[in-house]
Amino acid sequence: MGWSNAQKAQLARACAAANLADQRPLILRQLGDRAVVNGRATSTSPRLTNADFERVMAIVEHYSGGQIQTTDKAGKHLYGYGHWERAAAEGTWRRQRHKIDELAQEVSVRHGWEYAAGVIAKAVGADAAADLDNADERQLARVIDALTQIKHRPPAAATRSKDAPLVEPTR
Repeated sequence: MGWSNAQKAQLARACAAANLADQRPLILRQLGDRAVVNGRATSTSPRLTNADFERVMAIVEHYSGGQIQTTDKAGKHLYGYGHWERAAAEGTWRRQRHKIDELAQEVSVRHGWEYAAGVIAKAVGADAAADLDNADERQLARVIDALTQIKHRPPAAATRSKDAPLVEPTR
């Protein structure tokens, strides 16, 4: 996917504001091979994700004392104290929760809401299923796995035994 030009510019402004402009390649190396193109760590790598952007901005924010003095093109201050560190910490959970909502919708279309709720309850237990907003990342990963496995199964009404006729007999 890669980062947008706005994200790349925001990182450059944040590094400059924190006096880390010379350290930007070193910071990008924290992302591993995803940031490396032709042996150089660069923000133009097409493998970089939004989670990578949040992580890099959290690193810059940490070394700038907890607040990045980033501004938009109009000069308006964008983020408050600790914004990127919170975003990086919450990012995975937020993306997992969104994925569960999408998968549950798909499963419910094929099998019904009760079935989707039952899959979630079986994956994490009835108490946790009732309050997924307080589930941890491991529990959410189990729900995603369960819903993904069920998503492509045919609805129960569409299954038939091997001995059933292909066409219902007419009366």
